[in-house]
Parts: sequence; C-alpha cells; structure tokens
Amino acid sequence: MTAPGSHGVLGLTPPPLRWTTLAPAVGLCGFALVGAGCPQALVQYPGADSGRSTGGEDGAEVLLVELAGWAVAGEAANEAVGGTAGLLLPGPSGPWGAVLVPSPGAEAGAGLVALHPLDAAGPRALRAGQVLAGTPGAGLGAAVALLRASEGAAQLAVGAPGESAVYLITAEEGAPRLEVSQRLALQLGRAGSALAAADFDNDGLVDLAVGAPGDAEAPGWLGLHLGGQATLSALPDLELLGLEAGDQLGAGLAAADLTGDGVSDLLVCAPGYDAAENSVGACALLEGGAGFARPQGDLRARAVGFFLGAQRGDRVGDGAAGLAVADLDGDQRAELVLGTPTSDDGAGAVAVFFGDRPPGLRTVADADAVLRGADGLGQALALLPAHEGAPGRIIASAATSGSVWLLPELARGSVDLEALGLAPLASSAPSDRLGVTLGAAWAEGGALLLLGAPGVDAAGFASGELRAAPLADLQLGR
Repeated sequence: MTAPGSHGVLGLTPPPLRWTTLAPAVGLCGFALVGAGCPQALVQYPGADSGRSTGGEDGAEVLLVELAGWAVAGEAANEAVGGTAGLLLPGPSGPWGAVLVPSPGAEAGAGLVALHPLDAAGPRALRAGQVLAGTPGAGLGAAVALLRASEGAAQLAVGAPGESAVYLITAEEGAPRLEVSQRLALQLGRAGSALAAADFDNDGLVDLAVGAPGDAEAPGWLGLHLGGQATLSALPDLELLGLEAGDQLGAGLAAADLTGDGVSDLLVCAPGYDAAENSVGACALLEGGAGFARPQGDLRARAVGFFLGAQRGDRVGDGAAGLAVADLDGDQRAELVLGTPTSDDGAGAVAVFFGDRPPGLRTVADADAVLRGADGLGQALALLPAHEGAPGRIIASAATSGSVWLLPELARGSVDLEALGLAPLASSAPSDRLGVTLGAAWAEGGALLLLGAPGVDAAGFASGELRAAPLADLQLGR
C-alpha cells in the first residue's frame, strides 16, 4: 500500500487510494464564518450512532470533540489551489466522504488532482492526499465532473486542456486505487476547459459534454460523448461550433432539467459572444431527450433558448464559477443563475431566471430576479436546491472584497444587497481571493461549503487553499 503523498503520473501505474470512512457525525469549524460556531455546525450521516452530546447554544447538539478548520493548501508557486472548484465525492458510510482537489497549475503546469478525506484532520498539504499528476503542460484539473458513484467508488472526468484531452479516473475503496480508465484525445483548442455530466439523451447512461473555448479569437467548440456501461464513446457523438470568431463557445457548461420534463438539459456558454461590439456573452440551452446527439443544424438551430448579458464586458458564462443551475423553488424545474461581476461599473449582480417561464431570448437585464451588489458580486456562485420543503439558497462571492454572501430568498424583481444590511457569510483579505470558486451541498444538520482561495500566500507565493466550512440550519432559516 502506497503511503499518502505518493504520486501517480498519467500513463503510469497510479498510487493506491483509500476513501476514509467518516465518523458518524462531523462538525467543521470554518474560516471567518460569521455566526457559524461549531455548536451549530453539524453534518450528520444518517443511520449511524451519532456520538453526540447536547447542550450547545440554543439547544443545538454539539460534538464531543470539535474539529479544526478543514483546508488543503498548495505547497509551491502558482499552484493556486482553490482556483478550480473542488468536487465532493460520496463516501461508503455517508453522503460525503472525500474532496477531489484540483490544481492545474501544479508541477510547472502539468497539473494534478489530489484526493483528501473529509475527516477530523485540520489543514493539510496538497500532496498529503493521494495524488495523480498530469503530463508536462497538460493543466490536469482545469475542470472536474462526477460521472457516477456507488458503494464507495466513483468515476470522474478530469480536463487537461493543455493537451486538449479529458481523463476518466476511477477511484475505488476496495483494493484502494486511483487510476486512469480512459483518455479522450480531442485535438481542439483547450478541450477539457469545461465539463458537464448528465444523461442528456435519457437512455439511463451518463454522457459527458466537453468544452473547448480556444483562445480569445476562437469560435469555440462543444463535443458530446455518449455514455456506456463503463466508458464513454471515444469520439464525440455531437459537435457544435461557436457562431462567430471570438465567441469561445464551451468556456462554461452546466447540466440540469430546465424544461421540467424530467430529462437533463445542457447549457453551453460563449462568453465572447458579440465580441466585435461589447462581449456581453451568451448561454444557449440545448434541450435533452432521445436523439440528443443527432445532428440537427448549428447552435442557433438547436437551442431552445438563449440567455445574454446586457452590458459591455458582462461575458456571461465565462467559466463555470459564475454559472449555476438548480431547482430553487421545488417545482421540478431548475433555475438558471448568472453572475455578472463587472456590471454597473464593477458593482456586480446576480441574475436569476426562474424555470416556470419559457426560455426564449432573455437577457440579464430582464431576469426574473436581480440582486445588485458591490465589489464585483457574482464572481462565483453555488446553489443549494430546494430541500425538505424549504426553498433553495444562493451563495455568491464578490470579486474585489474577498467576501462570500448567503443571499436572501429572492422574489421576482430587483433588490440592492447593500440596502438589506446583511453581513457577509465569510470574508478574508482581498489578496486571498476567497470565493473565486464555490461549492455547496446539503448534509443533515445543514450544508457543507467549499471555498476556493487561490491567492493565499502562506509560503511567499500564490500557493492557494481550498477550504471547507459548515452552514447550519439556523443560518439557513430552516
């Protein structure tokens, strides 16, 4: 059994991996979380002895042993850990057992992904987990997606845009391992910069959408690989190009049921759309269903809706951070949320398109709900979907202030964040770039957040950190 911190290199025998089973109940004291003391910060895995005592603040249950803040820190210059969103992975004994931490800038640009258990340990170094490194210049870890998971095992897609490739990586708990099961070689400009996985053609198998935005002058490209029992089709079954030079189609991708028919749809974004004039950006909605991969014309002909920016430089869908989809109101239709951190002279905004309205041609100026902010609000987004009768919530970061906000439940119309008098949920020095990426998922007792801070400079260079922190029911108003 290989010791933690050992490395695998793509194409060679990778190191073994073991998913650490979590204790029945885990609390994580976060970093600079306003009002999030450990007594309310409880993540419990159902069906197990909790090992808890009572007597916390407001009668909340508390752990007998409170845990230090969970974080994974980079170790070398320009690793910028947290600049690509981490991925929560299921564990064999509970909903979340580990976090996949990508660092595409590590190893002098080869990139790596490291798997760290979500356990009682506090801060740890990036390479203290099980590590798989890319080939020179690959940028492995620029995008990650979960294809399937069951009984402590998972299959992941990991982008390596420096070599225009996507790797399928298998993680298993049994004979512990982390290994490459398939490589998709696409030979297109920065393929693997964005990924989205879902059953788009409704055949019961997970498919993978791959974005290749190319450089600033490129139209961009989208490829869809249909799913099989254990692998994906080696060549794309569907290919679409951006409409104009500079569109950079494929820079942002997201999957969810936005049409309410029970089948996942695909959002593909072109942040450079209207590049010759204002670069407002656009996201096209491709409706899922049988025959999704059949050629049916160009992007304009296939899309059932377009969502456009409204101001010069909005560049909506520029990467996955400012693009999120989830059912926030429990009506079985996902809402689309777009961040525009440069709008209104850098104040920023978050625009919400509710799923009960036909998509058509929309802009962020006529979104169903708009929350206007300050300091570049909308840089990154994470959504908690409607859950157990409670409405979903939006978490957003502000680009220039190093702050993360839990947004109020949004009604239709426009509201100014400053007028609400809210305090940020989390904050850090602006140079830390806290909230460049965000992630969120429900767990019993509240929710778990992942916060990227790629500017953290602990060793005198941009090594970065990925932090995990709890969000209790009390804070969510549940």
